[in-house]
Parts: sequence; C-alpha cells; structure tokens
Amino acid sequence: MQNIGRCKSEPARKEIEHVLNLVKAESQNKKEYRPEPTMRRVNYGKMETKKAIENALNFVVDNYRYTSLPELNAVLKLFNIVADKGTENSRVAKHNGLLFHALDAKGTPVGVPIKASSFYNKPIIKNFKKKFVSNEAQRTSSKGRVRMAVDLAFARNNIIMLPQLMKLLQSQGIDIVLRQNAEGIVYGVTYVDHTSKSVFNGSAICKEYRAKGLQNKCGENREKLIGERRKFNSKESLLDLLQEHKDQMSIGDMMNFLDLLLRVENIYDYVPKEFRRRRRNRGFRK
Repeated sequence: MQNIGRCKSEPARKEIEHVLNLVKAESQNKKEYRPEPTMRRVNYGKMETKKAIENALNFVVDNYRYTSLPELNAVLKLFNIVADKGTENSRVAKHNGLLFHALDAKGTPVGVPIKASSFYNKPIIKNFKKKFVSNEAQRTSSKGRVRMAVDLAFARNNIIMLPQLMKLLQSQGIDIVLRQNAEGIVYGVTYVDHTSKSVFNGSAICKEYRAKGLQNKCGENREKLIGERRKFNSKESLLDLLQEHKDQMSIGDMMNFLDLLLRVENIYDYVPKEFRRRRRNRGFRK
C-alpha cells in the first residue's frame, strides 16, 4: 500500500487518458485560490436580498463599535444597506420600529424594505440601545488613532478638497462617510476605522474634526495655494488647478474656489517723486 497513488494510480490514470483520448490532467491550468473577503456588499437583484442584508447586518452589528443609529448607518452604507426609523408621523416611528433597505450604487433605496423584527437576531431599536451604551466605553481607546491619521494627512499633504483626505485615509483603513443635503452641501462626517472596528461622528472626536472644521482646513490650504500660484504663475495655471479638482468639488467648494480665484486684490502703483503734486500748507502764517 506504500506510495500506491504515485506508483499505481498515477500510471493507470495516464494510461486511461491515452487510450480513451481524454484531456490530460497536467495540461489544465491550475487556478490560484483566493479566499473571498470577510463580508461582501449587498448587490440588489443578484442575490437573495433578505439573506444578503442579514449576513452583512450580523457582521457589522457584532464587530463594529457605534453609539448611535447614524454611526451604525455610516458602516451599513459601506455594505449598501441603511436602517430607517421612518418619518416622524409614520407608523414605523410611532411603534418605535426599524426598517432595513438595500441600496443601489448611487445610495438610493431599492426594493421592498424589511422589518427588523423579521430577522433572526432581532436588530431592533431596543437591542441597539444596549449596544450603544456598551460600545461607548469600548471604542474610547481608538479615538486617538483617527485623530492622528487626520493630522498626519494634513501635515504631509497639501489637501484642498475633502475627497483628497478621504482617499488618503482609505489607504490606512479609515473611511469618511459624508452627510450631504439635497444641494450637495456637506453638513456632517463620520469616521469608520476598519482596523479597530470603531465608528466616530466628527463631533465625538473634536470640533476641528467635524465637517466644518475639515472644510476650514481645506479652505486655508486653498487660499495658500492660490496665493502662491497668483504670485508666481499666470491666471491660466489657476484655471488648470480648478479644472484638475472640479470633479472632486461640491457646489460649496466650487463657489469658494471661484471666489478666491476671481477676488480682486488692491494694487497700488508706484508714482515717481517728480510727478507727485505738492500738498499746500494751509496753516495760518504768524
């Protein structure tokens, strides 16, 4: 029985392949095995919606540390899901219920919403409130990592737009989820740290890390950069700068940028001494 596979089975297989003109096993390309990611996004229409939502929901609820429904939604949106409490006077809100929607690529709810109570683990408001309290203490130690990542990004890079900061932090395992109104104006940010599995609203870290604080930092860098280019380069180079970043700008960013770009500066031309008019001395003579 020793080495029976190599000495007996292997030659027999090769002989059968030759006699019956079968495809040779050695000629087939072996595909490299790549393990699937821990959790996949919900892809509406290409998988069973309820099962996909439940799998992603269980992963997020058990592994991430969030302290409010907006913070939980910041993570869920990365998996194309959103938890909805309903409008103020809706039946869902009156009964303190919760619905889960699948989202499309644009972040728009699609399909029929699913009640939280219909899932096995019962991700209802009552159970989430308990998680909020316990997560508050567990995530405290991770706050410094997010703060340091933002500070280093601004210190090492000339960031003039929020999308630049978002891209830099993504490389360190931190997602910034923006909250915007219908006009595209950013009014809030949430940090999702996938390394420590902690979620922070901007105000939970410091006021400088809220949406307004980040926009102020970007605005200061824009003013500095435009001032440097206005001093040494032509106006065409400033327009090139606008063209370079226009796809990353919100409407508010675009207006601020144009205001800086087109601002008229006071210019005092030098007048030679011999062309200056002498001021008359209107004092009384004694």
